[in-house]
Amino acid sequence: GPFGANRAGSLPVWAVMELLERLGSAQTRRLLSRGSGFLGLVGTQDLREVEARMDEPQVKHTVIAYALSVARHMAGMAAQTRPDAFFLTGGVARFTLAMEEIERRLSWMAPVMVWPGEFEMEALAEGVWRVEMGMETLKGFGRVHGKG
Repeated sequence: GPFGANRAGSLPVWAVMELLERLGSAQTRRLLSRGSGFLGLVGTQDLREVEARMDEPQVKHTVIAYALSVARHMAGMAAQTRPDAFFLTGGVARFTLAMEEIERRLSWMAPVMVWPGEFEMEALAEGVWRVEMGMETLKGFGRVHGKG
């Protein structure tokens, strides 16, 4: 998926393998999961600071690249599902330019709704509740860590 505040997102396999060879497993894991994304590209993971620095070309280009990567990922999923709407949430949804750039790229397919705030825990809890109540079946995506 797209890169985030401090996460790398989708990466070319060969580049990751080169990082593993050069840095080792632990340092590569740390870099990709806590030291990349906006942090690695513009020096901060605080999106309020990123927004305040939009006059810097590197920052503006990074925000546009972020919006493009989010929109590309969402459009790829939409090709399979034909959504009624796209919903953008989380702390990044408070970032006006990023949301406008994403909406500009997706709104021709479906309305784009922006709901600022972090609702991840509520969504996870509701998903577990729906499975436990028999309203949905548990879905698996790929391999779970520690399980074959």
